[in-house]
Amino acid sequence: MSINTIELLNQQLAIKDKQIKDKDEQLKSMQKLLDQSQQLQLMAERKIEEFKVITSKQSKHDKPVLNNANDLKQKNAWWHFW
Repeated sequence: MSINTIELLNQQLAIKDKQIKDKDEQLKSMQKLLDQSQQLQLMAERKIEEFKVITSKQSKHDKPVLNNANDLKQKNAWWHFW
């Protein structure tokens, strides 16, 4: 092998090393973004669950339970204006 060939191979190797290093940085960045995305998704799911619990409690609180048929009749009576 000539000196020029060795120098060319060394240059190519240095370029490949830099490309690998750049790809490693990209992978680290993508992993960080993926982690952040997963954390945001988990937070959103928790907020949705909290909202469901709150609205469920409000719904149960707002609707009186009719215990028997008489309560239902009185509630649905046409003359019951208030």
